[in-house]
Amino acid sequence: MVHTSNQREHNNNDNNNSSSIPMEKIIQFANNMKCLGNEIRNKIGYIQQQQQQQGNVNVDEALHKMFQGVDILDWYWYHKRKGDIIEANKKWDGSNFISSLWNNIHYIIQEVSNKIGGGGKTKKTSIFGYIRDCFNIVLKRIMLLLEFPIDDDEYQYSPSNRKKDVLNLFQSKIGVQKIQLLCKLLKSMTSGFGYDLHGENDIGRMVGNVLVPLMEVDLLRLTGSNKEDIMDIQSTSMECILVVFKWKQHSSAILAPLVVDVRSSGEERTRPNPLRVRLIRSMIALLDSEEFIEKEHSAFLCCTCECLFRSLDIVYAIDLSQKNKKKGKGKEICNSNIDHLEAANIFKWVHKRLQHSDDHDAIIISEKRQSYNNHSVRWYYLRLLTSVIKLYPQSCAQYWPLFFPQSSTLPSPTHTSFTTNVTLVSIIGDAIIPLPTLEEKIVAIKASREFLVALPLQLWCRSGYLMNRVESSLWQVIISATAQLKIMKSSECIDELCYLARSIITKIPFDVYSKLMEPAADLLNEVGECYIRNEHSGGDNLSSALQVLADCMGGVETPNGTLTPLPLPSKAWLQRPLSSRFIDCVFQMILSIESKLVSTKGSIAMLKLDLITCMVRSVSWIVIENGERLQNFVSLCHIFIASDNASLRLTGVKLICAFLEGKRSIVRTATSHNNIRSVSMSSIYHCLFPMLQEKDSILRTSALTAYGYFKYSDWILLLFHNPSPLEYILPMCLEYSGDPDGGVRAEACRALGNIITECLESMGQQNHDDLTVKLYDVAVDTIMVTASAVEDSTAGVRSMALFAMGNIAFAITKMKSLSELLHKLQLVRLSEVAYKHIFDENDKVVGNAIRTLGHLCDILYNCDYKRTLRSCDKLASIKLCGEAALELGSVIGLAIFDVTDTSSNQRSWRQRNHAKRNAWGACNALSSILCSDVAREKVNHEGVKTALVQMIKCVQHAQSLNDKITTGAVSTLSLVPIDTYGYHSDNQSISGLCIASCLINLETVGSSFKKLISELMRHHLQSPTQRDILTCLNHADLSIGSIQYLYGWMVANNIDAVCFECVGETLKLSHYSSDVSLIQKFKSRAERKRRDENAATLFHTVRSHHDDDDDSDEDEL
Repeated sequence: MVHTSNQREHNNNDNNNSSSIPMEKIIQFANNMKCLGNEIRNKIGYIQQQQQQQGNVNVDEALHKMFQGVDILDWYWYHKRKGDIIEANKKWDGSNFISSLWNNIHYIIQEVSNKIGGGGKTKKTSIFGYIRDCFNIVLKRIMLLLEFPIDDDEYQYSPSNRKKDVLNLFQSKIGVQKIQLLCKLLKSMTSGFGYDLHGENDIGRMVGNVLVPLMEVDLLRLTGSNKEDIMDIQSTSMECILVVFKWKQHSSAILAPLVVDVRSSGEERTRPNPLRVRLIRSMIALLDSEEFIEKEHSAFLCCTCECLFRSLDIVYAIDLSQKNKKKGKGKEICNSNIDHLEAANIFKWVHKRLQHSDDHDAIIISEKRQSYNNHSVRWYYLRLLTSVIKLYPQSCAQYWPLFFPQSSTLPSPTHTSFTTNVTLVSIIGDAIIPLPTLEEKIVAIKASREFLVALPLQLWCRSGYLMNRVESSLWQVIISATAQLKIMKSSECIDELCYLARSIITKIPFDVYSKLMEPAADLLNEVGECYIRNEHSGGDNLSSALQVLADCMGGVETPNGTLTPLPLPSKAWLQRPLSSRFIDCVFQMILSIESKLVSTKGSIAMLKLDLITCMVRSVSWIVIENGERLQNFVSLCHIFIASDNASLRLTGVKLICAFLEGKRSIVRTATSHNNIRSVSMSSIYHCLFPMLQEKDSILRTSALTAYGYFKYSDWILLLFHNPSPLEYILPMCLEYSGDPDGGVRAEACRALGNIITECLESMGQQNHDDLTVKLYDVAVDTIMVTASAVEDSTAGVRSMALFAMGNIAFAITKMKSLSELLHKLQLVRLSEVAYKHIFDENDKVVGNAIRTLGHLCDILYNCDYKRTLRSCDKLASIKLCGEAALELGSVIGLAIFDVTDTSSNQRSWRQRNHAKRNAWGACNALSSILCSDVAREKVNHEGVKTALVQMIKCVQHAQSLNDKITTGAVSTLSLVPIDTYGYHSDNQSISGLCIASCLINLETVGSSFKKLISELMRHHLQSPTQRDILTCLNHADLSIGSIQYLYGWMVANNIDAVCFECVGETLKLSHYSSDVSLIQKFKSRAERKRRDENAATLFHTVRSHHDDDDDSDEDEL
């Protein structure tokens, strides 16, 4: 039966228990403990061998007896501490007995751990009960030895006088030996059975109540103690923590922030974990006590460094996961809860230790510390530096000069001299004596890469901060990495050098640091040469080089649909003749790829294809300008698409998509690419057309995407091709008669929108009569089909159908001649379809419906199309104007509600985010509706007024709302005719409300937004009425200071005299009528402005008469 901790404590508190266990029994247990350990060992051997052996004691039984010995120890220590025990036999050494007994228990626990526990989950629950029971006793014994006040239930300690008590104990040699034994036993139990221990109750208590206090002992304050024993205790404590770090649940219990509450939105509210702070600070304090540590104790420093950088790595991973849970809020990890001053101390400490020549060749050789045998002391310093950089990137901007060579000019690249200043560059470049080991070089490369990622180079280049010094340091990094790539044989080191090259190419702003362009291109060329050397030698270490080269080609699609640009060094390298060797090698060997390798994710063949895909998308001119490469590429596409493997066919379609996308950019930007005419688009078409009829929906979707990338010059031929691809794409949009897959239908709508938009935008530059007629018919068919697809049951299809309609409508508005196309469109019906889906349950559909409605209304109300409308359509269009204005105003009002009513608002972050986007679209869409003549129809009064008032509220709440919403509202309000404001004003003037809202925010907004508001103010103060000004003056948020500011603004912006006079007269009717001086300022300025205007008019009249006299013919012969 397992003894619980509470039972033991109860027995210990029994005063009569001192006589129930005589001293003879204690001595007997000490003599029999070794035999008992042998029996347990034999029994464990029996469990492993599954053989019956006579005379062995049952494991549960033997462990039960052993823990009776633990009970005796518990009893002995308890009463010894109280002074109840008087040892009759003075020759018997109680301390030696205790040490011997614990050593035997330690031995037994190790046997159980190695044979049954094994570091995994314990299957023998009864044995685990004994182990956990012993674990709690050991914790309690150490805490009693450390003189910690103990709560019987939770074993919590009080930090009062803690350091003094620990220091007193460490002055005693016997006390140190006891702590040593107990800590080793704790480590043994944790190594064998730590997985099954409870994270907070067991592991957290062990680390917080025992291990960290032992690590917090200040070595410099100890006198007359055995230094090595104390350092051994602290090393054992840190090794025990490293064992705990093997299990994620335990490391999180120690280092993760503590969750206080979970908000209704699902976001966790946390507070700093005090144990995390104490643990990391205790290790930093141990590093600061290095003056106490001699050279032969470097193993202690290594152990401290390892425990510290493992802790920092776990903290980084935890904070990174917390950042991801918050959907990327914040730009950097800053939740480490450790003062940045202490991070600065680590930077300085590592730099100082790297300069100690005594540590350069110090290899740890210690039988006690097997885990350190494979690394040098310097490796631990550099590894710690890497972890600190990742966790504290903001500190790197201050301390990077410690680890990079400093110079105001670029040094010569032809010779590398040895230096006594140990930096990351000197370690990478073998510029120190003795030479760094390979593992030191690898970790130095990693640290350099982390530095490059952390440094705010973009910010520095804009401010010109230390321009020459930064450029010189980066130059030396690039040169050293290039030199190492040329001579390096280690595949691991080559991988790290390639990843460093990627950070250099993608992170440095080469448009400012232009001197680094050519060295960076040389570095990228060397990465390509590594690939070629491995390819020709038949090596398999190609993955890193291929991955890095693909990442340096740009052409990756971002979430907003754009492509990442081609880095400048990559462009410089690809334009060199040297790059041809690499490019030809890739295109020659790509045809020999085996199908089974291509279909394997992460294989070398797939990495090659990823590289080619990036290249043909970003720098497709390297394919088009070379006939052999182009032929190889087309052949490769044919091979893939003709394959029986669906994944290979999909790869072929993706290659074509990338090529067409790259070809589009070349046509738009390049001036002379004659070889582009050699591209046989019919060959590409024959590859794609069968994919529209594939069974696999992903293949059909990819083929549709490819058709959306075709240019207008391609469609000149494809529109008249028999069969035309559009004849297959149009029916695919419809739910019941088209494609059964919703994703395919959505992509079909998107592709049609791209195709028609591309053709309509380019058609104005060229004149093809037959093509124009054909294109108009296709455009009308496309709009009508997408209008039907808007009723699809799949939200993605509805969204893409509206998206296509909006793009086509926007392209129509930019055409010079509209009449021939407009009379074929049923714009009123299309607008009603878009308006209907403003009420859709899907937020993306709502957003596209708002955008599309705005473009359609721009054509409907502001073009000549309305003249050809039938009477019933005219009435429908007038009614639509008011209804659309009312609903769009409500959309804007929802976004305003989200920022003004934060207390009772229960809407999720996702809902509020969509509301912001939709409000921005609504502000833009209203410009087409409110600027039209139908906006002044009486039937539209309520809708137009609501829209105007909501946009004015956007100006009023400009400090809280999203900038895009406010900018859109101000722009639309500036376009609305003044008479529209007056027509829809009731008791209060809408124009006056707008002036007041502008005036309230004009003093506080930024300069760019202030210009927009000033234009809106000028728009309303051209010819204001007394009702307009009176409504403005009666606004609740307006003060006398605002009126003073209005006067100054009107003077600075040269407002007409009639406006000054109107304000002055209206002030007499407002509650400012008692301020005579204020009224007089406006009236005086009005008179002065009128005199100036009359004088200017008279001057121009006289000048005109004078000019007429000069031009008379009276003096002509």
